[in-house]
Amino acid sequence: MRGELLVALACCACRMSEADEPIGLVVNDLSAFDAANLEEAARCWNLEFGTQLVMGAADQQVEVFYDEFTCTHGAAAQVQNGWPMRLAVCPQQYWPEDLTATQTPFRVLSHELGHVLNILGHPADPLATMMGGGTSGYEMFRPADREMFFGANPDFVGVDACAGRVIRWMRPPPEDDIGHCNCEP
Repeated sequence: MRGELLVALACCACRMSEADEPIGLVVNDLSAFDAANLEEAARCWNLEFGTQLVMGAADQQVEVFYDEFTCTHGAAAQVQNGWPMRLAVCPQQYWPEDLTATQTPFRVLSHELGHVLNILGHPADPLATMMGGGTSGYEMFRPADREMFFGANPDFVGVDACAGRVIRWMRPPPEDDIGHCNCEP
C-alpha cells in the first residue's frame, strides 16, 4: 500500500507536456465536425493562456482519434500519456444518455485539452471548463480553471494571450453546433 501511494504521488509531479512549447494535435479519423470543435477548443486555450496548441505535427504531439474502448468506461474522452500523447474520443452516438444531455463535443474536447496541458483532477465549480463548462455568452474559463492551469504549469509564460475575457460562443448557423470563443475587452 505504501509503495502504491509513493508511485501515485510521484506521478502527480510528472508533467505530460511542456505547456509553453507548441503542442501539435494530429487528427486521425475524426469527423470534420469533431475536428472543427477540437480546433476551436485549442484556439480558446490559446486565447486565454497563450498556449500554442496547433493543428498538425509539432515536437510535442497528441494523436486524437475515435476509440470505442473509451466508451466502455462511460467516458466521452480520455487523455493517455506516452509518446505521442493520445486523446481517445468515444464516438458521440455511444455517449451515455446523461452525458449527451449536458455536454457537447466542444465542451468535452475543451476539457480534455486541459488534461493535455497537465491539469489533473477537476474543480468543484460546475461551470469551469475543467468540470462541465458554462454556456454561450459567458466566460469560457473560470478562476478554478486558471488556478489549476497555473498550478500545473507554475513557470508558464504564454504568448499572444487575450488581454480581456475569452467568451464562449457557438458558431452562427449552419455551423451552430460547433463551439467558438472570442476575446472581448
